[in-house]
Amino acid sequence: MSHRPGDRQRFQLQHTAGVAVPDAAVLEDMRRVASEFGGGLLSSRLYQSHGQYSHTTARRRFGSWNNALQAAGLSLRNELDI
Repeated sequence: MSHRPGDRQRFQLQHTAGVAVPDAAVLEDMRRVASEFGGGLLSSRLYQSHGQYSHTTARRRFGSWNNALQAAGLSLRNELDI
């Protein structure tokens, strides 16, 4: 398939359902998305839109979204002490 100048190419994510992904790969991708799209902050919605993996993968892998953020060395947007 050839593209003409000015044609818009659409990037499509290919989620890797059923494929074992190392923790380090998930964390690195979270840091990438936070840096490129979130100004250093990362919401689960932003990650779902731009991440290579599902935000639920990170949540399940690390026990919660906030735990995943902490493991990636990212700041928590909202921290509640209930």
